[in-house]
Parts: sequence; structure tokens; C-alpha cells
Amino acid sequence: MVEVIEIEAKSIDEAVNKACLHFSVPREKLSIEILADASSGFLGIGARKARILARLLDVDFTKGSNKNTDPSHPQPISLSEEGEREYANRGRDFLLGLLKHMKIERGVSYKITEESIILIIDGASDPLLIGKMGKNLDAIQHIVSKATDKEKRAKPIVVEMGNYRNRRRSNLVAIANSMGEKVRRSHKKLTVKNMNAHDRKIIHMTLEKNPHVTTRSVGENSERILIIEPIKKRRRGAKWQGEDQ
Repeated sequence: MVEVIEIEAKSIDEAVNKACLHFSVPREKLSIEILADASSGFLGIGARKARILARLLDVDFTKGSNKNTDPSHPQPISLSEEGEREYANRGRDFLLGLLKHMKIERGVSYKITEESIILIIDGASDPLLIGKMGKNLDAIQHIVSKATDKEKRAKPIVVEMGNYRNRRRSNLVAIANSMGEKVRRSHKKLTVKNMNAHDRKIIHMTLEKNPHVTTRSVGENSERILIIEPIKKRRRGAKWQGEDQ
């Protein structure tokens, strides 16, 4: 009989990692069914942990092929233009329903780019909906993404409102350059805490070509920190290699 285990954790990724440890296999050798996604709730209300079911794939990995033939975990695909529009419409409809459930009367439009599908909440920015450092907007984006495409087979979904993400990116680029200059002048490393993976990645990418400083991330999950330090302390070839991708 195939062993199936249920795992609860703070996030889907953490639950999957626990499953990998339990079965002592890499992620691609597991079939994962998401029972419930983690949610911090809205303003802390309705928070819950992630829950998954995990089992070993019934695949012979000794025949030289690592192709996943389990229909419950399809491989990533490249959608046609029509498929992307259908996917975007599905995401938009779910987001509209979510906003209605939150008693927020806003329309939603979408834009498809080469990198992502952007769902745009109509109207001006709402600080309550966006949350501190965009945490509420990020939570909404995560819920919509998981509900629309649980297996991440299409382009990532980005939820935007009032041009918030573009403005935040510009602010982060300015902050990154300012911190890089501070490190260059002081010749001392700078440690940054309480920054999410997306924001850290922007800092990494902004300072990647700075000839005077280098960046790296250390720690796990919410304890992960960003370090900016003078280039002389580390080999140039050891610069950021995508720790927060």
C-alpha cells in the first residue's frame, strides 16, 4: 500500500520540505495535493496553516528518465495566447469574487506581459487593502495565484493596485543605491532584516553591477536577512547567485 501522509506547516513550501524529509526523496519524486493554503488572514483575522497530502510517485526512476508521469502533478507548459487570456480571466473572476467577499466594490482588469499576468484592481490605492509594506496585497496575490493555478503551470500572477508595485520597486531601487553608497563610504557591512523575498531580490539585482559592494542572504524563512558588504571582503565571483529567486 502506498503511504500517504498529511502535513501541516506555516507555508506550502515548508510542508513540501517536510514531506521530502519524511520520504527522503527530492520534490520531483513526490505527488503533492494541496488541502489548504496558508493564510495570515485579513488584518490577522482568519489565519490558518497550510495542509498537504504527500505520497511517493509511482514512477520507475531507474530507467534513465526523470519525467513526471503522475497526472496529479503536471509539468509546466507554455500556454497559447488564447490559453493565457482564459487563465487571466479565471484569475480576474476569482479576484472579483474575493473582493466581493471582503465587501470591497472594485473592478478588476488585466494585462499580459512576457513575464507575468497582471491583475489590476481599479481605482486609487487603498492603504488598508495594500497593508504594511504591501503584505495584504501580497496575501491576496498568493491566494489568487494558488486558486487559479495550483501547480504553477502558467505565468505568475501579479496583483496590482494604484501602481503600487511600480512605485515600491522605484523606492527599493533608490534605497538599494543609498545603502550601497553607505557601505562603500564606511567600508562596513550593512544588515537588513524584515524584508520579503521579492524585495530582497530587487536589492540584489540593483546592486549586482555595483563595483564596490556585494550582497547575499542568510537564514531561513522569516529569519532570512540581507547583507550588503564591501567587495573586498568577498570574491567578486561570489556575488549573489539568486538566493531569493
